Amino acid sequence: MASLKDSKTSISAMKPDVAMAHIMEIRQRRRTYSSRQAEKKKTTAASKKLAKLSLEDLRSVINQLEA
Repeated sequence: MASLKDSKTSISAMKPDVAMAHIMEIRQRRRTYSSRQAEKKKTTAASKKLAKLSLEDLRSVINQLEA
């Protein structure tokens, strides 16, 4: 489906079902992008925390997991 940006017609000039399809497509893209950004942020934060841990900290975490 063509994006709204590619369309030469304004959304108010479209038929209601076509306009709704465009709106739903845009919303889905925004949700997908937002969720990817949130996941990226979590992963980056976790890797930064892990990088800050010392070797002793890692050993104690491993020991706690094994117990």
